Amino acid sequence: MAIFQSGAMGYTVISADSLYSWISMASKPFLLDVRETYEYNPKHIKGSVLYPWNSGVLQKRYTELPSATPIVVICASGFRSAQAAAFMDTVNAGRFYGFIYQLTGGLSSWKFEVVDSTAELPSISVNSTIVSFGETYLDSSSGKAFTIYNHGGALLTVKSISPGDRDIFQVTPDSAKIAQGDSLAVEITFTPRAAVSYSDSILITSDGLGTPRLTISVTGTGITAIAVVPGDVDRNGKRDIFDLLELLRNLTSASPSKKADVNSDGKVDIFDLLALLRLLSA
Repeated sequence: MAIFQSGAMGYTVISADSLYSWISMASKPFLLDVRETYEYNPKHIKGSVLYPWNSGVLQKRYTELPSATPIVVICASGFRSAQAAAFMDTVNAGRFYGFIYQLTGGLSSWKFEVVDSTAELPSISVNSTIVSFGETYLDSSSGKAFTIYNHGGALLTVKSISPGDRDIFQVTPDSAKIAQGDSLAVEITFTPRAAVSYSDSILITSDGLGTPRLTISVTGTGITAIAVVPGDVDRNGKRDIFDLLELLRNLTSASPSKKADVNSDGKVDIFDLLALLRLLSA
């Protein structure tokens, strides 16, 4: 194999061609990939094991690795693997000394077959990361929903769906399992307790590929209910000729306001006009 000793470190640098020949032999090295999960899943050398360097996994769990077996450290370009190889070469009183190799150039120099495991893993996405409730009367509730999707190739486990203030925002369900290709509607209920604006975050944790933690921003405003004068279509606190004009405008509108439903029968029509005329003449 075309390998050479690093002049500055005790570990050995190995080329992609040499590593390819080595892993074809009966006595294979241990392949240690030190990239992050989102990098590893879509592209890695078959048989390599993930211990991320930047997120500190290798530094915490290096004792799990074999100490009398050649270990080839791999990253994307060679920078992180050089750091990890230097660490492995000296850690724990030289436990791995003489057994550490670094793939020069990282996977960018690897022109051979790689494995994509994303098709075998769950994924998670949502249709919206912002939910706004607008105004809701105090001590009443309003509801909205968002959808979680699993476009991956395995069962998605949503471990928790947690609002920060459960007294103001409630979610149903608060955990779930979503089959591959399926989706789940999550209901959010907003119950304001004071006449103020609320802002919160709903944290979703799962085993979804790439984004195991998602945040949904939720907002809403509590308002005090006011007594409504019967027939007060324009909501100015009194019943007068301007309510008649507002009702006539709604009668000709394609989307009439619920405020124009004077007789409270669930629709705006000529009978609301008759009801308002009776109120105005009373």
